Amino acid sequence: MDPAVGGKEDLLFRGWLAYLSARYPAEKYSPPYPANAFTNDDVWTKYVGMAAATTHQESPEAPPSVDVSSDAGRAWASVLDVLERRGKKHTREQLALIGTPVELSEGTLVMQCRDAFSFDFVETVRGAVDQAATDVGLAVLWMIAEQPTAASA
Repeated sequence: MDPAVGGKEDLLFRGWLAYLSARYPAEKYSPPYPANAFTNDDVWTKYVGMAAATTHQESPEAPPSVDVSSDAGRAWASVLDVLERRGKKHTREQLALIGTPVELSEGTLVMQCRDAFSFDFVETVRGAVDQAATDVGLAVLWMIAEQPTAASA
């Protein structure tokens, strides 16, 4: 783990945005490979450091809410809380936006993604989600929402 970030994904995210906005203003450029810049220690320290300096000035926004009116919703909220306590705020926010609790049955939480793109994100963070779910005594099963098909002519 890099000491500049200290496990805080939100700090890295703000550093990334600072880098993009400073280096590639939207009206002039688009970054060819902006991730490459973060392999350079000078750029890493400058922009992550910039994000750290502005952290105290920003008012924290409330994370996306989860409908807790059902057992499945409350179970999902508890999994997301574990992720946030582990410093995975960005992951928690994205999952709250793309995941819909469907059912809780016998310790298995069935979740639905709105599309394949959302499911791809879930796949990239599945290890963290599964560990958080295990910590609250659950297993998580993901499915993709059925997409309407175009009417044939």
